[in-house]
Amino acid sequence: MSKKGKRIAGLVLGLVFAVICSIHLWAWDPAGTWRIEGRSDATIVISKVEDHYVIDIQTAYSKQKAIGYFYGDQLIVAYAVLTEAQCGFNVYKRLDDRRMSEVSMNTDGASVWKGVLVRK
Repeated sequence: MSKKGKRIAGLVLGLVFAVICSIHLWAWDPAGTWRIEGRSDATIVISKVEDHYVIDIQTAYSKQKAIGYFYGDQLIVAYAVLTEAQCGFNVYKRLDDRRMSEVSMNTDGASVWKGVLVRK
């Protein structure tokens, strides 16, 4: 192999190595504390546990517990309202590093709430 070929091969290998090492920087991790935009009474704590997420939601009106998994660029969770007999599904989607949208649905799939969460 010529000097030029070796140089190009080294450059390509270096770029591949750099991409592989930085892949974790591209992944979005929603773990942390969030609040509903415009409200101070609601706190959402998302914790990563092995391959899934556990979500604790506390508002002035209710307390919820949820478990979820990533599907594409969305965190899909099933929740139970601990303060009343109710359950459903939430879909969280990243808007940027500090915000994500949330859509809550009942067990029939009808949307019951939409909003934006902000990282604390």
